[in-house]
Amino acid sequence: MNFDIEQVPFSIKGSYIAVSRFKADFCNLGNPEGVFLRSIHGLTYIPNSTMLNRPPFCARIVPAAGGHELSYALYADEAEVRMVTEHGEVHMCFADEDTLLLGGSGSGVDLELIDGNYAYTVGACGQRHIMMNCGPNGRRFLIRCEEGAVTLVRQRAEPCCRTIRFRADEGGTFLAAIEDVAEEWKPAARTFCYEESRAARRRDFDNFLETVPMTPPEYEEARRLAAYVNWSCIVKKAGLLKRDGMLMAKNWMCNIWSWDHCFNALALSRRNPALAWDQFMLPFDFQGESGRIPDCVSDTYAIWTFCKPPVHGWTLSKMMKVMELTVPQLSEAYEKLSKWTDWWLIWRDGDGDGICEYHHGCDSGWDNSTAFRKHPVMETPDLAAFLILQMETLHQLALKLGLPDESAGWKDKADHMLEAMLRHCFDGVRPRALVSGTHEEVACDSLLLYLPLLLGEKLPAGIRKSMVAALKDKFLTPYGLATEAIESIYYEPDGYWRGPVWAPSTLLLVEGLDRCGEHALAAEIAKRYCNMAADSGFAENFDALTGEGLRDKAYTWTSSVFLILAEEYLITLADE
Repeated sequence: MNFDIEQVPFSIKGSYIAVSRFKADFCNLGNPEGVFLRSIHGLTYIPNSTMLNRPPFCARIVPAAGGHELSYALYADEAEVRMVTEHGEVHMCFADEDTLLLGGSGSGVDLELIDGNYAYTVGACGQRHIMMNCGPNGRRFLIRCEEGAVTLVRQRAEPCCRTIRFRADEGGTFLAAIEDVAEEWKPAARTFCYEESRAARRRDFDNFLETVPMTPPEYEEARRLAAYVNWSCIVKKAGLLKRDGMLMAKNWMCNIWSWDHCFNALALSRRNPALAWDQFMLPFDFQGESGRIPDCVSDTYAIWTFCKPPVHGWTLSKMMKVMELTVPQLSEAYEKLSKWTDWWLIWRDGDGDGICEYHHGCDSGWDNSTAFRKHPVMETPDLAAFLILQMETLHQLALKLGLPDESAGWKDKADHMLEAMLRHCFDGVRPRALVSGTHEEVACDSLLLYLPLLLGEKLPAGIRKSMVAALKDKFLTPYGLATEAIESIYYEPDGYWRGPVWAPSTLLLVEGLDRCGEHALAAEIAKRYCNMAADSGFAENFDALTGEGLRDKAYTWTSSVFLILAEEYLITLADE
């Protein structure tokens, strides 16, 4: 497997270190083009803007000879990155989750780490090493030279050394270990073997590969890349994170959003149940007294300005079909989901009509959907459908836990909300988006309104038939379902939730169509999505008319949904 580290960062499970290639002047930061050492601790990208909360790179990795930069060919796979020049090559792999090895071989190739903020020597009594302080990123890296020589290079006009140069020994090789230092460093008695480290990381990935969903043979290369995206985006518990967590990406969306995590948990649930459970529960570790969970979390912060839709009951119900939960897990899930559901019922029904509302498009997960184009506080049928499914899951959990009265209570609440949704959110057979309070309809052609298909036969036949026909007529493209009707005046090829194909909407509606008896259409949409992802990679979203990957090019819910759809709809259903 080979991949482009400009799109897919080079990293490993557990690590907060990544290596990426950036074009010149990325996000107007003034950087030269090149390969960069990165720290993704607390790094986030603000969607639909070019703003980052901190620079995405710590130092540029530069093959050189005689102080001059060399051109190189770049190769990367799951275990190693190679920078091949006419004088030799620089290569890198991970010794462990905190340590990146940089090696070189050849007749005259050196390596320079440039613009690492500042560097200086540390230690004494023969234990002298170099500390590279990357202040803007909030990280430090301890550099140990294992083979060859390392020197600091000071520019005349600068008081600090900003370049570290590695040179080969008489045998033509050098090797350095770069360790991510959280607090203080310790003299290391260990030594590093590059070849052994590379082989160990390849084994680690192969072991993870065995746990991901299967795909038809024609998708095997895409399956390996999807597995790598997911494996490499896992970080170890640290800071605020109480569990190992799969980030949404290690490009710049280096957080865990509180509905994205559900799709990653689903992809892990069949063959990696312990990690799946941690992915599902992780945002609930931050649950407030009111029952609310944050919009997103990382190792350094939690954001509470928005929330995300309650897809968690649907997710857990789906997970329980393929993995066994212990009684303590059932109890924990019941407690957390109950509080989360009650939060919606108490705090998000401002007009008291029995239909909960979003306070912003971001709360729905569909940030700029046209359902929110006139007013932020909206009642849309997808929210009611998610809550109905969540209350039905609570009904089942309560039964398993021997709580019959509570089980009956959740069932009654689900039934009442279904009645209210059908009465309030549909005009005959047509789904509607309504301003909370006034109940003014906001005319829109957003795919968001069709997510109640997840309710399957709970919907009247006329509504199901009408909504399925609308999907075929207005949203279906050669690559799946556009998030805004193709003929809508608001359709934009790269309009975030106003056109592009997304992973979550695809999985939710494929499953909804299947529940409505539209098995062939569900499988066809799954196939179109999988073909697109296999061709275009695992981008955050895709142009609905060309299939081109957009935004973040290595996004985990995209790879997870590819794996889920391939196994559940292109293998399992085909065998039935």
